[in-house]
Amino acid sequence: MTSKIKNIIILVLIGIGIFLWMTRPQEVDLKEYIKIGGKKYELLSKQRDTVYKDTTIIKTEYVPKYIKVPGEQIEIPADVDTTAILKDYYQKYYYEDIIENIDGEGSTATIMDTVSTNRILSRNTKFDIRNKTITETITVKEPDRLKVWLGGGVNFGTTDLGLSGGKLGILVKPKNDKIFSLDAGAFNPPGSNDITPYIDVGAYWKLSLRKK
Repeated sequence: MTSKIKNIIILVLIGIGIFLWMTRPQEVDLKEYIKIGGKKYELLSKQRDTVYKDTTIIKTEYVPKYIKVPGEQIEIPADVDTTAILKDYYQKYYYEDIIENIDGEGSTATIMDTVSTNRILSRNTKFDIRNKTITETITVKEPDRLKVWLGGGVNFGTTDLGLSGGKLGILVKPKNDKIFSLDAGAFNPPGSNDITPYIDVGAYWKLSLRKK
């Protein structure tokens, strides 16, 4: 193996080593990312909204059933107004009771009773239910992916515009704002008939021109 071929192999190995080192995986701050469907996305914003929708349920004409239980004997006064007692006994009275926050979300229950002759003649109930809907909106950024470009080029002389060389190259953009290049080619130096191979390794960083 000639010395020239050895030098070419050494240059190729050095170039590949530098290229692999520059394109090594970068550390990611997981605190700024969220995992969805097994993939990590950059979390841009997170918003939680609660919407209440009121629903009214009315149940009418419900008459409670009674069970007679022996009670305490009440002494009846000797001098009473029988007409007033009978009038009050047969009079219909309407009672309404509201129970608030029955579910911890602000729902209410209203009990409406009609009472006469010491009995509940009818009972209507109304429930005002607060239905809660929670919507969570998450805005994420599509994760960066490894991008690879393959291409090449040719060189022309500055005097006679003849073909003086050519190259093949690869561009790699890892999951960050850097671009790395690896070119391999050969050229014919001016005034020489020899073909000289070469390897070129490059790196580019994104510049932010906006004022913070």
